[in-house]
Amino acid sequence: MLWKMKPLLLFVSGFICCLLFLLEHCLVFSFNSPSSMDYYSDTVLLEVVNSELTVEKNEIEQFAKEIEIESKRPVVNINYVLNFINTLPTEDCEKRGKILIGEKEGVPTTFLNGRVVLRGRPGLDDFNERKKYIKNYIKEYVLKIIHKEYFTLLNFTVTKTDSYSYKLNVVIRAEDNVENKLLSGTKVLLFLVADKVKSEVSQSLVHKNVAYRFIPVKGFENEEFDGTGNSLHRIINKDAICEGDEIEIESVKFDIDKNITAEWSCVIIIENDKRREVLFVRKFRFNGN
Repeated sequence: MLWKMKPLLLFVSGFICCLLFLLEHCLVFSFNSPSSMDYYSDTVLLEVVNSELTVEKNEIEQFAKEIEIESKRPVVNINYVLNFINTLPTEDCEKRGKILIGEKEGVPTTFLNGRVVLRGRPGLDDFNERKKYIKNYIKEYVLKIIHKEYFTLLNFTVTKTDSYSYKLNVVIRAEDNVENKLLSGTKVLLFLVADKVKSEVSQSLVHKNVAYRFIPVKGFENEEFDGTGNSLHRIINKDAICEGDEIEIESVKFDIDKNITAEWSCVIIIENDKRREVLFVRKFRFNGN
């Protein structure tokens, strides 16, 4: 009887060995892969597309800061407000917003590192319960997102060139290899951001972390903004990035709006447009005085 069982036992033991081999290699791949690594501390990007009349708009902007404190994880919040009539130029926000929400209707639409978290108005009738729901929903995603940035910030400067004009210079270092397949679809997006802008619907309301205008990278000033940014592949003029490589990103000269009383920031987003994967995000504050 045992001799009849021997082939079966050999098959089962062989199958288990193969399974363990594959499992070991899958675990190694998972640990080494930047997109799947169990990493919960790098900066989270929160992008909100809304309009003047969006319900719960201000609450989402407020929650971003509260969640950053409660989760002990940096959150960069940038708000693309559509349909301003006089206060802001809206063409760059419109283009970015359409890239993010596509042809779908209904705002606010909120993204965390490319993952859609909230679309439209939650169906809860009670105002306070609805706010609590929105905050907890976003906070849950901030806490559980597995995300590792491909770059580390080494240095940045925001240089004043004249009364209302500035330039941004950022130096980053690669913490992982970025091969051609990933690099080819990766873009650098720079936005000038105002910390607050008064609503045109009501003077008692303000929009926070408002994207004011896209800032081209030096050398791309004659290219039309398509909502995604400038090609990192063309900025470095290389087919791949190796771990340890240092990259300098310099903006063209940009102007702040002297008629807006606000603190100003520059937000840099490096993302793969095809995969909707954020590789790096930071906010650089300057007072605009």
